Amino acid sequence: MEPKSQSTPPSKRKGILGILVAATPDGPAPFAEAGFARRLCLAASGHGLTAFAFTPQAEMEEDQITGYTFRNGSWVHQSFPLPDVVYDRFFSSGSQKWEKRRQLAKLAEKHRFRLLGRGTAGKWIVYEALRQNQEISPYLPETHKYKSFGQLRELMSRWQGELFLKPQFGTHGKLALHLKERKNSGHRVYLLTGRDVSNAVFQHRFISARDTARYLESLRKGKPFLVQPKLQLSTRAGEPFDIRVLMQKDQEGKWSMTGMAARVGKAGSLTSNLHGGGKACRASQLLSREFGPAAARTVLARLRQLSAVIPPYLEERFGRLAELGLDYGIDTEARIWLLEVNSKPGRSAFCWIGDSSRARKAVENPVLYACYLLKQPETS
Repeated sequence: MEPKSQSTPPSKRKGILGILVAATPDGPAPFAEAGFARRLCLAASGHGLTAFAFTPQAEMEEDQITGYTFRNGSWVHQSFPLPDVVYDRFFSSGSQKWEKRRQLAKLAEKHRFRLLGRGTAGKWIVYEALRQNQEISPYLPETHKYKSFGQLRELMSRWQGELFLKPQFGTHGKLALHLKERKNSGHRVYLLTGRDVSNAVFQHRFISARDTARYLESLRKGKPFLVQPKLQLSTRAGEPFDIRVLMQKDQEGKWSMTGMAARVGKAGSLTSNLHGGGKACRASQLLSREFGPAAARTVLARLRQLSAVIPPYLEERFGRLAELGLDYGIDTEARIWLLEVNSKPGRSAFCWIGDSSRARKAVENPVLYACYLLKQPETS
């Protein structure tokens, strides 16, 4: 459905919430995350805020910017007052990434606004920060920056002949790679499985280190990657799984756990991301099935304790945060591993498992935290 165009004068309001998203030609609206933006617009209206989605290409004049809001069952394209709070839900690279920076700089020149959360840096910088916390560091897999194929061979000799690679700035499981080195009739064979830039699954077999290295470089394209041991993070049926914990700030600016869900990939696949075809289920059910009720209770209690520690610690290092998605792996010995920290987390898992209360809270909390920020002094 084509968004309607209007021009509406500013009305009396508690504040304006701008949702910064990437422009895209596909979907129900000409921007990404339209479903989430729609729910945010509706939630904001219930709390006296005006919310709208805008892209790095949005037109800005004086005290107005073009964007989209959801009203009366459809998207409406119009001009809005410049936002008082910006919720950064922008996922893109290349030219749009630079356009985003220019747009925010231009907005800052015209109007004082606050970012709902400043976000974290890349995976390596987050890993280095977490490694310095004695309570968190035991749960981190050994991690290295990718340097060369020779480095990978040395690490595989220490890690039972296999390892895991991922982009330092990747999302949705794209370019997650599993490399194995095996001997076949006295010769080394390299097996590479993973997901390409389109999130499609692939599998290749190489009979030389040189060909393997060349193919890895063709995937990497000079971008920084991280290397970790290949942990055994699958169900007894061979399905990869992880536990997503969503931590958010509330209407009082305090951290709390919104919810927890297990994400399960297809048997034999590398990742459990929902974008890559995974499914979600209740964490307690999966853990009880895999490890028994007593061990499941122990794991769940430790996940809650650890998840309460991580957000305030990272906030001290990176500045104000609004929400974090914490992804944990549980190995076959029921040991917990902190795999990822996402400052722009998804929340669709709660809809998948039919937890409507937590799904609603996951959308409402950013709005409530925006209301909280608007009540704070300008320097906050």
